[in-house]
Amino acid sequence: MDNPMVSVIMPVYNVDRYLEKAIRSVLAQTFSNFELVLVDDGSTDKSAGICDSFLSYTNVTVLHIPNGGVAHARNTGLNTAKGKYVAFLDSDDWAEPDMLSQMVTAAEETQSEIVVCGFHMEYYENGRELDYQVKPQPLSCNIEEFKSLFYEALKKNLLSTPWNKLYQKDFLLEHGIQFQNKLCEDIYFNLELFADIQRITFLDITPYHWYRSRPGSETAKIYSPDLLWTTKKEVYEGLVELCRKWNMCDPIHMKNINCYYTDRLVQCVQEIMASRGYKHQEKRRYIKAILSDEETRHALKIARPSSRAMKLCYVPLRLGNVTLASFMGWSITLVKTKFSTFFYNMRSKTVHECEISR
Repeated sequence: MDNPMVSVIMPVYNVDRYLEKAIRSVLAQTFSNFELVLVDDGSTDKSAGICDSFLSYTNVTVLHIPNGGVAHARNTGLNTAKGKYVAFLDSDDWAEPDMLSQMVTAAEETQSEIVVCGFHMEYYENGRELDYQVKPQPLSCNIEEFKSLFYEALKKNLLSTPWNKLYQKDFLLEHGIQFQNKLCEDIYFNLELFADIQRITFLDITPYHWYRSRPGSETAKIYSPDLLWTTKKEVYEGLVELCRKWNMCDPIHMKNINCYYTDRLVQCVQEIMASRGYKHQEKRRYIKAILSDEETRHALKIARPSSRAMKLCYVPLRLGNVTLASFMGWSITLVKTKFSTFFYNMRSKTVHECEISR
C-alpha cells in the first residue's frame, strides 16, 4: 500500500497464542485506509510463521529482525511507516472494529498531534476474568488546557502507553522522537512529545483491550529490585523535568507529581518483596536504599495520599522503617496472590480510578 492514512505498528515476540487475534482485530477495522506493519523481533515460537501467513493481504508488511527488544521493534516499524498517522498495537492485545475510524476522524477534525482513547484492562487470575475500564472525559484542548488536566490523566494511566493513541507522524519526525531501549520506554516516549504538543484530543471510548496477565509479557515480568526502583525514579525525574519545561513547579503541581511517585514507590516495595531469587536480607537492603534516598524523603514529605488505603501504605515509608515497609510489601503480595479479585478491585479504584466492567 503506497499512501495509507494510518500505519499500525505491531511489535511481535513469542506470542503465538495471542497473535492471530491481535492481527485480525486490526484487519477487521471499519476504517480501511491503513497499513499494518508486523515487526517480528526474533521470535523463537510460531509467531514468525503466523506473521508471514498474512502476507497475502496487500496492506500487511512483515519485517523479521534479530531480537532487540520492544523499543527497537517499534522504532523499526516507525522508520518504515508510510502513513500520515501512526498507531501502535501490542501483539497480545486487540482492538474493537471502530477504533481507527473514531480516532482518525477526531484527528482530522481537531488537527491534534495526539488523539487519546480509553481502554479495558483485562486480568485472568485464579480462573477468573476481571475487566476494568479506563475512560477519559471527551475533550480537545490546547497546551494550556492540557497542562491543567495532565495529572488527572496521568493518574488514570491514560498518558503512559502508546497503544491507546494516534500520533501525527510528521510531529514525531520533526522532533526526532523514538522509543528508548529501557524499561517503561512507553512513558519516556510520550513525555518527550508532551513537552512540545500544541493540541491533544481525548475520546470517551474504550476500544482497546489490554491483556495484563499473560506470562512473559512486559507487564507480568518480575524485574530485579534495583531496576524496579531505578526505573520509577527516572520516570519521576522525567515528570519533574516536564513540569520545569512547562513552568509548572508551583506547590500544587509538584505535590501531584510527588504523590504519583510515592504511589509507585508503594508498588515498588511490593514488587521487591514478591521478587524471586533474592534473599530476605537483600530485599531489605534495597528497601532501605529507597527509604534513605533524598528524593524519596522529599517526595514523601510533599505527597498527599489519594485514598485511605494509600494513606496506610505511606506510613512505613514516611517512618523510614524497613521492617514495617517490608511487612507492608509482603502483605500486599499475599492479598494479590490469595485474594486477587479484591486486590485488583482496590488497585483499580485507588490507583487508576477505573470503572469495573464485570
